Amino acid sequence: MPEWFRALFPSLETRVHLACCSHAPRSAPMKAAMELMLDDLERDQPWPLFETKLVELRGLLAELLGCVPRQLSLQPNASVAAFQVASSMDWRQRPRIVTCRAEFPSLAQVWKAQEQRGAELLLLDAPVDADALLQAYGQAIDERVGLVSVPALDFVGGTRLPVREIAALAHRQGARVFCDAYQLIGTEPVDAVGLDLDYLVGGTMKYLLGLPGQAFLYARQPVDVQRCSLLTGWQGRRDPFAFDPLALDHPTDSARRFETGTPAIAPAYAAVAGLGVLLDLGLQRIALRIAELKTLASVCLAALDMERLLVAPPAACGAHIALRLDDASRALALEQHLREHHIQVSPRREALRLAFHAYNEVEDIDRLSEALCAARARGLVPPYRSRAAQKAHKA
Repeated sequence: MPEWFRALFPSLETRVHLACCSHAPRSAPMKAAMELMLDDLERDQPWPLFETKLVELRGLLAELLGCVPRQLSLQPNASVAAFQVASSMDWRQRPRIVTCRAEFPSLAQVWKAQEQRGAELLLLDAPVDADALLQAYGQAIDERVGLVSVPALDFVGGTRLPVREIAALAHRQGARVFCDAYQLIGTEPVDAVGLDLDYLVGGTMKYLLGLPGQAFLYARQPVDVQRCSLLTGWQGRRDPFAFDPLALDHPTDSARRFETGTPAIAPAYAAVAGLGVLLDLGLQRIALRIAELKTLASVCLAALDMERLLVAPPAACGAHIALRLDDASRALALEQHLREHHIQVSPRREALRLAFHAYNEVEDIDRLSEALCAARARGLVPPYRSRAAQKAHKA
């Protein structure tokens, strides 16, 4: 990996950032983007500059996802994007929504809230493996299903889900497919068109090296909606600057029909900066680097007899892996211990997530190994127990 890329993150000189599944580290391009935004704010007419930046952002996102800008809308977060999709659907003929426990709770909550409009949510168990989940979706999807939601990754354990195969099952039954790819985009090439999805959502605050407040929604066929979204605003008009209070003229051939009010400008500037760097580096190159780091981490954990704590094997995961501890308090204690060693990770319930990006080095894995070894000495890692002993303990 080129030295210039890691050099963009000054904080990595003093700490190891393994929390990109939660948020990106501060970068020099992000800082420069914020300074540019503040300078533009001082112009006599800043809004045309802001509009230009939004157009640039849509173009970069289209390049990233292999689609065209008209298939993309800018959203404040993934939950609003999900609501825009759900509110554009008529649940009378096909009321059922199918998702699984690997879904980020905020999105599942949006689907659950649609029951007030006549929908029925079917929540499948989290994946044991890809084949088991595919079978579960296959059994659940029938002519009553209007929407199938499948995340690209389990947000806790990092397990990859068979998105393309589930999408094929859904389309054979006439259902639409929504994919949350927030934890995947920025770590490897993602072809939204090739995955044959109706909708895909992501955001820029994690692996795209941006800030909170900027998400995006891909719509394969923006014109193919059953009803107009209930949440709307001036950015969702054919001419946003017409300022007609009674006009609800959605741009039917553009995903901008899902947009609402004034966009978040500062996160848009940061997103353009982060995307530019990643596209220059190359997503395939990033994917190879992350795979190498996960392999090294697996070797490290095996040497410490901690590989047994993995929620899923690294080869079956995206850019993050997770250690499952006995309970949430132990996970938080281990997270605090790693922080004391200047290693930033991301706890989720009883799991501790370790996320890798192209800026990480082999030395980061060495530091992680040393810190985990010290954690074991302090009793922060649960002792090894055979499966028979675990079953006896549960009984």
